Amino acid sequence: MTSRTAPASHGGEFRPDIEGLRALAVISVLLYHARLAHVGGGYVGVDVFFVLSGFLITRLLVTEVDHTGGIALGAFWARRARRLLPASTLVIVATLVASAALLDPLTRGFTGRSAVAASVFGANLLFWTRGGYSQLTLPEPLLHFWSLAVEEQFYLLWPLALFGLARLRGNFRRLVVLLAVPIAAASLIACIAITPGRQPFAFYWLPTRAWELLAGALLAVAAPSVVRGAPFLRGVLAWIGLMVIVLCAIGFHDPQDGFPGSLALLPVLATVAVILGGAHTDDGPRRLLQLAPLQWIGKRSYAIYLWHFPLLVLAEAKWGPLHWGVRVALLAASVGTATASFRLLENPIRRSPWLAVRARRSLLVGAGLVATGLVGSALFLAAATGIATGGESAAPTIVVETVDPAPVSSIASTTPATGAPGGSTTSPVSSSTAAPTATGRNPGALERLAA
Repeated sequence: MTSRTAPASHGGEFRPDIEGLRALAVISVLLYHARLAHVGGGYVGVDVFFVLSGFLITRLLVTEVDHTGGIALGAFWARRARRLLPASTLVIVATLVASAALLDPLTRGFTGRSAVAASVFGANLLFWTRGGYSQLTLPEPLLHFWSLAVEEQFYLLWPLALFGLARLRGNFRRLVVLLAVPIAAASLIACIAITPGRQPFAFYWLPTRAWELLAGALLAVAAPSVVRGAPFLRGVLAWIGLMVIVLCAIGFHDPQDGFPGSLALLPVLATVAVILGGAHTDDGPRRLLQLAPLQWIGKRSYAIYLWHFPLLVLAEAKWGPLHWGVRVALLAASVGTATASFRLLENPIRRSPWLAVRARRSLLVGAGLVATGLVGSALFLAAATGIATGGESAAPTIVVETVDPAPVSSIASTTPATGAPGGSTTSPVSSSTAAPTATGRNPGALERLAA
Protein backbone atom coordinates (compact mmCIF):
# COMPACT_ATOMS: atom_id res chain seq x y z
CA MET A 1 0.00 0.00 0.00
CA THR A 2 2.78 2.34 -0.85
CA SER A 3 3.83 4.64 -3.63
CA ARG A 4 6.61 2.17 -4.24
CA THR A 5 3.95 -0.23 -5.51
CA ALA A 6 0.89 1.74 -6.61
CA PRO A 7 0.53 2.35 -10.33
CA ALA A 8 2.16 5.59 -11.45
CA SER A 9 -1.07 6.79 -12.95
CA HIS A 10 -3.23 9.84 -13.04
CA GLY A 11 -6.61 8.27 -13.13
CA GLY A 12 -6.09 5.49 -15.65
CA GLU A 13 -3.18 7.24 -17.37
CA PHE A 14 0.39 6.13 -16.72
CA ARG A 15 2.62 8.89 -15.34
CA PRO A 16 6.26 8.20 -16.25
CA ASP A 17 7.31 11.37 -14.43
CA ILE A 18 6.00 9.86 -11.19
CA GLU A 19 7.84 6.61 -11.94
CA GLY A 20 11.03 8.62 -12.34
CA LEU A 21 10.36 10.55 -9.15
CA ARG A 22 10.01 7.26 -7.30
CA ALA A 23 13.43 6.28 -8.61
CA LEU A 24 15.03 9.50 -7.36
CA ALA A 25 13.37 9.03 -3.97
CA VAL A 26 14.67 5.49 -3.49
CA ILE A 27 18.13 6.46 -4.77
CA SER A 28 18.35 9.23 -2.17
CA VAL A 29 17.39 6.78 0.58
CA LEU A 30 19.98 4.23 -0.59
CA LEU A 31 22.77 6.80 -0.73
CA TYR A 32 21.85 8.02 2.73
CA HIS A 33 21.77 4.57 4.27
CA ALA A 34 25.07 3.63 2.62
CA ARG A 35 26.63 6.97 3.63
CA LEU A 36 27.62 7.80 0.07
CA ALA A 37 27.83 11.03 -1.94
CA HIS A 38 27.34 13.22 1.15
CA VAL A 39 23.57 12.78 0.92
CA GLY A 40 23.03 13.60 4.60
CA GLY A 41 19.34 14.28 4.11
CA GLY A 42 18.53 11.39 1.81
CA TYR A 43 15.86 10.29 4.27
CA VAL A 44 13.57 12.90 2.68
CA GLY A 45 13.02 10.29 -0.02
CA VAL A 46 10.58 8.72 2.44
CA ASP A 47 8.63 11.99 2.57
CA VAL A 48 8.48 11.97 -1.22
CA PHE A 49 7.07 8.45 -1.04
CA PHE A 50 4.46 9.56 1.50
CA VAL A 51 3.14 12.27 -0.83
CA LEU A 52 3.19 9.97 -3.84
CA SER A 53 1.33 7.32 -1.86
CA GLY A 54 -1.43 9.71 -0.88
CA PHE A 55 -1.74 10.98 -4.43
CA LEU A 56 -1.72 7.67 -6.29
CA ILE A 57 -4.00 5.65 -4.05
CA THR A 58 -6.50 8.47 -3.55
CA ARG A 59 -6.59 9.04 -7.29
CA LEU A 60 -7.39 5.37 -7.84
CA LEU A 61 -10.19 5.45 -5.26
CA VAL A 62 -11.66 8.71 -6.55
CA THR A 63 -11.61 7.37 -10.10
CA GLU A 64 -13.39 4.23 -8.92
CA VAL A 65 -16.12 6.35 -7.33
CA ASP A 66 -16.44 8.41 -10.52
CA HIS A 67 -16.89 5.25 -12.59
CA THR A 68 -18.89 2.97 -10.30
CA GLY A 69 -20.40 5.22 -7.64
CA GLY A 70 -18.64 3.39 -4.81
CA ILE A 71 -15.49 1.70 -3.54
CA ALA A 72 -14.98 -2.06 -3.45
CA LEU A 73 -12.85 -2.28 -0.33
CA GLY A 74 -12.29 -6.02 -0.65
CA ALA A 75 -10.97 -5.70 -4.18
CA PHE A 76 -8.77 -2.74 -3.21
CA TRP A 77 -7.17 -4.56 -0.29
CA ALA A 78 -6.84 -7.74 -2.36
CA ARG A 79 -4.79 -5.87 -4.97
CA ARG A 80 -2.59 -4.39 -2.26
CA ALA A 81 -2.11 -7.78 -0.62
CA ARG A 82 -1.01 -9.35 -3.92
CA ARG A 83 1.42 -6.55 -4.55
CA LEU A 84 2.88 -5.92 -1.10
CA LEU A 85 2.89 -9.01 1.06
CA PRO A 86 4.86 -11.54 -1.03
CA ALA A 87 8.00 -9.39 -1.20
CA SER A 88 7.80 -8.08 2.37
CA THR A 89 7.27 -11.58 3.79
CA LEU A 90 10.21 -12.92 1.80
CA VAL A 91 12.46 -10.12 3.07
CA ILE A 92 11.39 -10.71 6.68
CA VAL A 93 12.02 -14.45 6.47
CA ALA A 94 15.33 -14.01 4.62
CA THR A 95 16.46 -11.45 7.20
CA LEU A 96 15.66 -13.84 10.04
CA VAL A 97 17.63 -16.63 8.38
CA ALA A 98 20.62 -14.35 7.80
CA SER A 99 20.37 -12.94 11.32
CA ALA A 100 20.56 -16.44 12.79
CA ALA A 101 23.95 -16.85 11.14
CA LEU A 102 25.35 -13.33 11.52
CA LEU A 103 24.03 -11.84 14.77
CA ASP A 104 24.68 -12.69 18.40
CA PRO A 105 21.83 -14.26 20.43
CA LEU A 106 20.72 -11.10 22.22
CA THR A 107 20.59 -9.10 19.01
CA ARG A 108 18.61 -11.91 17.38
CA GLY A 109 15.95 -11.45 20.06
CA PHE A 110 15.53 -7.81 19.14
CA THR A 111 15.41 -8.71 15.45
CA GLY A 112 12.73 -11.33 16.14
CA ARG A 113 10.54 -8.75 17.85
CA SER A 114 11.09 -6.37 14.94
CA ALA A 115 10.03 -9.12 12.52
CA VAL A 116 6.80 -9.68 14.45
CA ALA A 117 6.02 -5.96 14.34
CA ALA A 118 6.90 -5.71 10.65
CA SER A 119 4.62 -8.65 9.84
CA VAL A 120 1.58 -6.90 11.34
CA PHE A 121 2.33 -3.37 10.04
CA GLY A 122 3.42 -2.09 13.45
CA ALA A 123 7.16 -1.57 13.03
CA ASN A 124 6.87 2.18 13.53
CA LEU A 125 5.24 1.69 16.92
CA LEU A 126 7.88 -0.78 18.07
CA PHE A 127 10.79 1.44 17.12
CA TRP A 128 9.12 4.41 18.78
CA THR A 129 9.06 2.44 22.05
CA ARG A 130 12.79 1.91 21.68
CA GLY A 131 13.32 5.63 21.90
CA GLY A 132 14.30 6.89 18.48
CA TYR A 133 17.52 6.69 16.52
CA SER A 134 19.98 7.85 19.16
CA GLN A 135 18.71 5.26 21.64
CA LEU A 136 18.98 2.29 19.25
CA THR A 137 21.94 0.31 20.55
CA LEU A 138 21.73 -2.85 18.44
CA PRO A 139 21.70 -3.52 14.69
CA GLU A 140 18.11 -3.34 13.39
CA PRO A 141 17.98 -4.87 9.89
CA LEU A 142 14.20 -4.34 9.67
CA LEU A 143 14.18 -0.74 10.88
CA HIS A 144 13.24 0.55 7.43
CA PHE A 145 9.85 -1.17 7.75
CA TRP A 146 8.75 1.75 9.92
CA SER A 147 7.81 3.86 6.88
CA LEU A 148 5.93 0.97 5.28
CA ALA A 149 3.97 0.58 8.52
CA VAL A 150 2.98 4.27 8.50
CA GLU A 151 1.67 3.97 4.95
CA GLU A 152 -0.06 0.66 5.55
CA GLN A 153 -1.86 2.05 8.61
CA PHE A 154 -2.95 5.05 6.56
CA TYR A 155 -4.26 2.86 3.78
CA LEU A 156 -6.25 0.73 6.14
CA LEU A 157 -8.01 3.85 7.45
CA TRP A 158 -8.20 6.20 4.47
CA PRO A 159 -10.09 3.88 2.09
CA LEU A 160 -12.58 3.21 4.88
CA ALA A 161 -13.16 6.95 5.23
CA LEU A 162 -13.62 7.39 1.48
CA PHE A 163 -15.90 4.36 1.40
CA GLY A 164 -18.13 6.10 3.94
CA LEU A 165 -18.05 9.40 2.05
CA ALA A 166 -19.02 7.65 -1.19
CA ARG A 167 -22.26 6.52 0.45
CA LEU A 168 -23.26 10.07 1.35
CA ARG A 169 -25.19 12.42 -0.85
CA GLY A 170 -23.33 15.34 -2.31
CA ASN A 171 -20.24 16.03 -4.38
CA PHE A 172 -17.77 13.29 -3.49
CA ARG A 173 -14.63 15.30 -4.26
CA ARG A 174 -15.87 18.19 -2.15
CA LEU A 175 -16.59 15.83 0.73
CA VAL A 176 -13.07 14.43 0.48
CA VAL A 177 -11.62 17.94 0.68
CA LEU A 178 -13.83 18.82 3.65
CA LEU A 179 -12.59 15.72 5.45
CA ALA A 180 -8.93 15.88 4.47
CA VAL A 181 -8.19 19.57 5.08
CA PRO A 182 -8.92 19.70 8.83
CA ILE A 183 -7.22 16.34 9.45
CA ALA A 184 -4.14 17.42 7.51
CA ALA A 185 -4.04 20.77 9.31
CA ALA A 186 -4.32 19.13 12.72
CA SER A 187 -1.64 16.59 11.79
CA LEU A 188 0.76 19.28 10.59
CA ILE A 189 0.22 21.42 13.69
CA ALA A 190 0.81 18.40 15.90
CA CYS A 191 3.94 17.50 13.95
CA ILE A 192 5.43 20.97 14.34
CA ALA A 193 4.43 21.26 18.00
CA ILE A 194 5.57 17.79 19.09
CA THR A 195 8.87 17.49 17.22
CA PRO A 196 11.00 19.71 19.51
CA GLY A 197 10.14 17.80 22.68
CA ARG A 198 9.14 14.34 21.45
CA GLN A 199 10.94 13.89 18.15
CA PRO A 200 10.68 10.06 18.03
CA PHE A 201 6.88 10.26 18.37
CA ALA A 202 6.64 12.89 15.64
CA PHE A 203 8.94 10.88 13.41
CA TYR A 204 7.36 7.44 13.73
CA TRP A 205 3.64 7.93 14.37
CA LEU A 206 0.91 8.17 11.75
CA PRO A 207 -0.94 11.08 13.45
CA THR A 208 2.09 13.34 12.92
CA ARG A 209 2.83 12.00 9.43
CA ALA A 210 -0.70 11.84 8.02
CA TRP A 211 -0.53 15.41 6.67
CA GLU A 212 2.17 14.33 4.21
CA LEU A 213 0.00 11.60 2.73
CA LEU A 214 -3.05 13.86 2.80
CA ALA A 215 -1.13 16.51 0.84
CA GLY A 216 -0.94 14.00 -1.98
CA ALA A 217 -4.56 12.98 -1.45
CA LEU A 218 -5.76 16.57 -1.75
CA LEU A 219 -3.70 17.01 -4.88
CA ALA A 220 -5.34 13.93 -6.39
CA VAL A 221 -8.77 15.44 -5.80
CA ALA A 222 -7.86 18.95 -6.98
CA ALA A 223 -5.50 18.08 -9.84
CA PRO A 224 -8.07 17.88 -12.65
CA SER A 225 -9.07 21.50 -12.12
CA VAL A 226 -5.57 22.78 -11.32
CA VAL A 227 -3.53 21.35 -14.19
CA ARG A 228 -5.46 23.18 -16.88
CA GLY A 229 -3.54 25.89 -18.70
CA ALA A 230 -0.21 27.62 -18.05
CA PRO A 231 2.00 24.67 -19.02
CA PHE A 232 5.16 26.78 -18.93
CA LEU A 233 4.51 28.02 -15.39
CA ARG A 234 3.68 24.51 -14.24
CA GLY A 235 6.90 23.30 -15.82
CA VAL A 236 8.92 25.91 -13.95
CA LEU A 237 7.13 24.94 -10.76
CA ALA A 238 8.07 21.29 -11.30
CA TRP A 239 11.73 22.16 -11.89
CA ILE A 240 11.80 24.21 -8.70
CA GLY A 241 10.21 21.35 -6.79
CA LEU A 242 12.75 18.86 -8.10
CA MET A 243 15.65 21.12 -7.18
CA VAL A 244 14.26 21.62 -3.67
CA ILE A 245 14.07 17.85 -3.16
CA VAL A 246 17.71 17.48 -4.25
CA LEU A 247 18.82 20.37 -2.03
CA CYS A 248 17.01 18.85 0.95
CA ALA A 249 18.70 15.50 0.33
CA ILE A 250 22.10 17.19 0.24
CA GLY A 251 21.58 19.93 2.82
CA PHE A 252 19.63 18.21 5.60
CA HIS A 253 21.55 16.24 8.19
CA ASP A 254 20.67 14.18 11.26
CA PRO A 255 16.86 13.67 11.39
CA GLN A 256 17.14 13.98 15.17
CA ASP A 257 17.78 17.70 14.60
CA GLY A 258 14.18 18.87 14.37
CA PHE A 259 12.80 16.54 11.72
CA PRO A 260 10.04 16.17 10.66
CA GLY A 261 8.61 19.36 12.23
CA SER A 262 8.32 22.32 9.88
CA LEU A 263 11.37 21.13 7.93
CA ALA A 264 9.30 18.38 6.31
CA LEU A 265 7.22 21.04 4.58
CA LEU A 266 10.06 21.57 2.10
CA PRO A 267 10.23 18.07 0.56
CA VAL A 268 6.46 17.62 0.84
CA LEU A 269 5.55 20.84 -0.98
CA ALA A 270 8.35 20.24 -3.47
CA THR A 271 6.91 16.82 -4.31
CA VAL A 272 3.46 18.35 -4.75
CA ALA A 273 5.03 20.85 -7.16
CA VAL A 274 6.68 18.12 -9.22
CA ILE A 275 3.48 16.09 -9.45
CA LEU A 276 1.39 19.12 -10.29
CA GLY A 277 3.84 20.66 -12.73
CA GLY A 278 4.85 17.47 -14.47
CA ALA A 279 1.40 16.61 -15.79
CA HIS A 280 0.92 17.01 -19.54
CA THR A 281 3.76 19.45 -20.20
CA ASP A 282 7.24 19.10 -21.67
CA ASP A 283 8.39 22.34 -20.05
CA GLY A 284 9.04 20.58 -16.74
CA PRO A 285 11.45 17.79 -15.79
CA ARG A 286 9.30 15.12 -17.40
CA ARG A 287 11.90 14.22 -20.02
CA LEU A 288 14.54 13.85 -17.33
CA LEU A 289 12.29 11.69 -15.20
CA GLN A 290 11.39 9.58 -18.24
CA LEU A 291 14.98 8.43 -18.76
CA ALA A 292 15.08 4.64 -19.12
CA PRO A 293 17.33 3.99 -16.07
CA LEU A 294 15.01 5.98 -13.81
CA GLN A 295 11.96 4.19 -15.21
CA TRP A 296 13.63 0.84 -14.58
CA ILE A 297 14.54 1.72 -10.99
CA GLY A 298 11.17 3.31 -10.29
CA LYS A 299 9.31 0.19 -11.34
CA ARG A 300 11.39 -1.85 -8.87
CA SER A 301 11.63 0.77 -6.14
CA TYR A 302 9.57 -1.19 -3.61
CA ALA A 303 11.73 -4.30 -3.87
CA ILE A 304 14.93 -2.25 -3.85
CA TYR A 305 13.82 -0.41 -0.73
CA LEU A 306 12.99 -3.69 1.01
CA TRP A 307 16.25 -5.50 0.26
CA HIS A 308 18.98 -2.87 0.58
CA PHE A 309 18.76 -2.14 4.30
CA PRO A 310 19.13 -5.67 5.74
CA LEU A 311 22.17 -6.26 3.54
CA LEU A 312 23.89 -3.10 4.77
CA VAL A 313 23.05 -3.57 8.44
CA LEU A 314 23.84 -7.28 8.67
CA ALA A 315 27.14 -6.89 6.83
CA GLU A 316 28.31 -4.12 9.15
CA ALA A 317 27.05 -5.97 12.21
CA LYS A 318 29.11 -9.02 11.23
CA TRP A 319 32.29 -7.49 9.83
CA GLY A 320 32.34 -4.01 11.29
CA PRO A 321 32.83 -0.79 9.32
CA LEU A 322 32.82 -1.29 5.57
CA HIS A 323 34.88 0.44 2.91
CA TRP A 324 32.76 2.63 0.66
CA GLY A 325 33.42 0.28 -2.24
CA VAL A 326 31.96 -2.62 -0.27
CA ARG A 327 28.88 -0.53 0.51
CA VAL A 328 28.47 0.21 -3.19
CA ALA A 329 28.76 -3.51 -3.92
CA LEU A 330 26.10 -4.25 -1.30
CA LEU A 331 23.75 -1.74 -2.92
CA ALA A 332 24.37 -3.38 -6.29
CA ALA A 333 23.65 -6.77 -4.72
CA SER A 334 20.42 -5.44 -3.25
CA VAL A 335 19.33 -4.18 -6.68
CA GLY A 336 20.12 -7.58 -8.16
CA THR A 337 18.21 -9.39 -5.43
CA ALA A 338 15.31 -6.98 -5.80
CA THR A 339 15.22 -7.58 -9.55
CA ALA A 340 15.01 -11.33 -9.03
CA SER A 341 12.30 -10.87 -6.41
CA PHE A 342 10.37 -8.52 -8.68
CA ARG A 343 10.52 -10.88 -11.65
CA LEU A 344 10.11 -14.27 -9.99
CA LEU A 345 7.81 -13.48 -7.07
CA GLU A 346 6.07 -10.12 -7.17
CA ASN A 347 4.97 -9.98 -10.80
CA PRO A 348 3.71 -13.59 -11.06
CA ILE A 349 1.57 -13.19 -7.94
CA ARG A 350 0.34 -9.71 -8.78
CA ARG A 351 -0.65 -10.73 -12.31
CA SER A 352 -2.07 -14.14 -11.41
CA PRO A 353 -5.44 -14.53 -13.18
CA TRP A 354 -6.52 -17.10 -10.60
CA LEU A 355 -5.99 -14.64 -7.74
CA ALA A 356 -7.39 -11.65 -9.61
CA VAL A 357 -10.74 -13.30 -10.34
CA ARG A 358 -11.89 -13.23 -6.71
CA ALA A 359 -10.78 -10.83 -4.02
CA ARG A 360 -11.25 -13.50 -1.37
CA ARG A 361 -8.46 -15.60 -2.86
CA SER A 362 -5.97 -12.75 -2.68
CA LEU A 363 -7.03 -11.88 0.85
CA LEU A 364 -6.60 -15.49 1.95
CA VAL A 365 -3.16 -15.62 0.36
CA GLY A 366 -2.32 -12.33 2.07
CA ALA A 367 -3.48 -13.68 5.42
CA GLY A 368 -1.36 -16.76 4.86
CA LEU A 369 1.70 -14.63 4.13
CA VAL A 370 1.15 -12.56 7.27
CA ALA A 371 0.77 -15.77 9.25
CA THR A 372 3.99 -17.08 7.71
CA GLY A 373 5.84 -13.98 8.82
CA LEU A 374 4.36 -14.19 12.30
CA VAL A 375 5.05 -17.89 12.80
CA GLY A 376 8.56 -17.58 11.46
CA SER A 377 9.22 -14.56 13.65
CA ALA A 378 7.77 -16.26 16.72
CA LEU A 379 9.89 -19.39 16.23
CA PHE A 380 12.99 -17.30 15.63
CA LEU A 381 12.25 -15.17 18.69
CA ALA A 382 11.65 -18.22 20.87
CA ALA A 383 14.93 -19.78 19.79
CA ALA A 384 16.86 -16.54 20.24
CA THR A 385 15.33 -15.88 23.65
CA GLY A 386 16.10 -19.41 24.82
CA ILE A 387 19.73 -19.08 23.81
CA ALA A 388 20.14 -15.59 25.23
CA THR A 389 18.63 -16.36 28.64
CA GLY A 390 20.55 -19.46 29.60
CA GLY A 391 22.69 -22.40 28.66
CA GLU A 392 26.20 -22.37 27.39
CA SER A 393 25.48 -19.88 24.61
CA ALA A 394 24.64 -16.85 26.68
CA ALA A 395 24.45 -13.47 25.03
CA PRO A 396 27.59 -11.34 24.84
CA THR A 397 28.02 -8.39 27.13
CA ILE A 398 26.53 -5.20 25.77
CA VAL A 399 28.09 -1.90 26.80
CA VAL A 400 26.02 1.19 26.09
CA GLU A 401 27.76 4.54 26.05
CA THR A 402 26.67 8.04 25.15
CA VAL A 403 28.74 11.04 24.14
CA ASP A 404 27.63 14.59 24.83
CA PRO A 405 26.35 16.90 23.56
CA ALA A 406 24.92 14.75 20.76
CA PRO A 407 23.97 11.34 22.20
CA VAL A 408 25.04 8.37 20.16
CA SER A 409 24.57 4.69 20.89
CA SER A 410 27.49 2.38 21.43
CA ILE A 411 27.57 -1.35 20.97
CA ALA A 412 30.42 -3.45 22.23
CA SER A 413 30.61 -7.20 21.78
CA THR A 414 32.93 -9.39 23.80
CA THR A 415 34.33 -10.58 20.48
CA PRO A 416 36.24 -8.01 18.41
CA ALA A 417 35.28 -7.54 14.77
CA THR A 418 37.81 -9.15 12.50
CA GLY A 419 38.03 -9.71 8.81
CA ALA A 420 35.89 -6.70 7.92
CA PRO A 421 35.89 -6.17 4.17
CA GLY A 422 37.76 -2.91 3.76
CA GLY A 423 37.02 -2.19 7.40
CA SER A 424 38.23 0.70 9.49
CA THR A 425 37.81 1.64 13.13
CA THR A 426 34.50 3.43 12.75
CA SER A 427 31.05 2.21 13.73
CA PRO A 428 29.70 -1.05 12.28
CA VAL A 429 26.35 0.64 11.86
CA SER A 430 27.17 4.31 11.57
CA SER A 431 29.74 6.85 10.57
CA SER A 432 29.14 8.71 13.81
CA THR A 433 32.11 9.04 16.17
CA ALA A 434 31.97 7.59 19.65
CA ALA A 435 34.40 6.64 22.36
CA PRO A 436 36.20 3.35 21.74
CA THR A 437 34.98 0.34 23.67
CA ALA A 438 37.10 -2.22 25.44
CA THR A 439 37.34 -4.19 22.24
CA GLY A 440 38.93 -1.35 20.31
CA ARG A 441 35.91 -0.80 18.05
CA ASN A 442 34.36 2.62 17.73
CA PRO A 443 30.60 2.01 17.63
CA GLY A 444 28.01 4.67 16.91
CA ALA A 445 24.31 5.24 16.40
CA LEU A 446 21.94 3.77 13.86
CA GLU A 447 20.56 7.10 12.79
CA ARG A 448 22.75 7.29 9.70
CA LEU A 449 21.29 4.00 8.48
CA ALA A 450 17.71 4.43 9.59
CA ALA A 451 15.07 6.26 7.59
